Amino acid sequence: MSATITCPLRGALRYSKIVDNPYDRDTGLRPMIADYMENGFLENIIDMFRYDSSLYGLVGELIQDERVRVRIGVTAMMEELRTLDSRNLSASVPVLLPLLDHHKPVVRGDVTNILGLIGDRSLLPVLEKMLGDEDSNVRIIAGEAIGEIMERR
Repeated sequence: MSATITCPLRGALRYSKIVDNPYDRDTGLRPMIADYMENGFLENIIDMFRYDSSLYGLVGELIQDERVRVRIGVTAMMEELRTLDSRNLSASVPVLLPLLDHHKPVVRGDVTNILGLIGDRSLLPVLEKMLGDEDSNVRIIAGEAIGEIMERR
């Protein structure tokens, strides 16, 4: 299965749905997605995720990217997909949960925020645990994530 996405700088790009191993770094897809996010082509990436829900498995790697614009892009993408593709957001949870123990507080905070965006009440115990994180920013984000989930009812 394949689709065409349009990049303002490169024109139409052919994209084939990943079948065998959606999380394979060697496919070149993760770096391409990260580069697109850094360059502001978020709409294209959102369309790709809506087309191929297996891409949610890349969220864990993308949120660890060293580039701030990529990490912001991941969060913005998840916010948008919460409206456009809410049934598939939870597919990213298995790759995000291990990152709550990441050595960098910014990664733990970003992951905590995304888990709040996903909004699954079953994540509340995990988020409550983050209220005890050593980093004060992570604790604040955890409180906000819990509040967001509780407001949704």
